[in-house]
Amino acid sequence: MMSRDRSGPAICQQILIYPVTDATMSFPSIQANAKGYLLTQEMMHWFLNHYRRPETDLKDPYLSPYWAEDHSQLPPAYIATAGYDPLHDEGEAYAQKLRDAGVPVVYRSFQNMVHVFFQLPKLLKECRELEDDIAKALQTAFSAKVLL
Repeated sequence: MMSRDRSGPAICQQILIYPVTDATMSFPSIQANAKGYLLTQEMMHWFLNHYRRPETDLKDPYLSPYWAEDHSQLPPAYIATAGYDPLHDEGEAYAQKLRDAGVPVVYRSFQNMVHVFFQLPKLLKECRELEDDIAKALQTAFSAKVLL
């Protein structure tokens, strides 16, 4: 988004793996998956408080891209979420915001997974599937040679 708004650098693909897109933490999965699935709501608050300046508006689009007024002219996106993750709903909602703005999106929800599943390729076939998806998305993006 900042790249678009500031005319560069050119980015050809977004790869978002269980992304944080709403610092207000207002989506239902924040509460529904608040405890018991490795990443907790308490941890999310800790990360946020160490990531942003205290005076930063939680709906600032560079902190919370979900809340941006304009999602158009962003690079194509591959977005993956985990079903048992506090971030699930905001990742899904962000994918829809991008689609609604005409951005090409591939969205995949790994329903039975927790937030860290991508770090376990030797144990989980879903992780290997996600690796394959990312490789395909990048291959497509790099072969297109069109940068936004």
